[in-house]
Amino acid sequence: MTSKLFFYPLPLYDVLEITGKTGTDNISFTASGIAIAGDTENNLCIKAYRLLKKEYPQLPPVDMYLHKTIPAGAGLGGGSADGAFTLKLLNDTFQLNLSTAELMKYAAQLGSDCPFFISNTPGFATGRGDILEPINVDLGNYKFVFDQSRYIG
Repeated sequence: MTSKLFFYPLPLYDVLEITGKTGTDNISFTASGIAIAGDTENNLCIKAYRLLKKEYPQLPPVDMYLHKTIPAGAGLGGGSADGAFTLKLLNDTFQLNLSTAELMKYAAQLGSDCPFFISNTPGFATGRGDILEPINVDLGNYKFVFDQSRYIG
């Protein structure tokens, strides 16, 4: 039996800004807020840019700024959301005209749960987490509580 995971978008946000820039470097990346562990080259925002740059060489060099408020490793998909929203923002800003299905295929190359953040709607996930079955559910009468002290400080 295949198990299903329930994915639901929560009102937690990082802040991502991407602007075109001049120069020869393809990307400059700056982060603030909660510290991001590891090598910057492994950040999903940078990987998303490079993934699209391979397919769309006309994608211009960019300055990318990420302010982290979602703790890493907390199971909230903060990094995955950042990668997926990078794809969406690049698509919109530079008019790549990628469909939702195409964005989801790129997102799946970044990570298992990244496609969820392209649609960012409630659903059941199967496979690696990249096969999504949308469902109509309203959890508006419930309160979600997250104890950040377990992950920060």
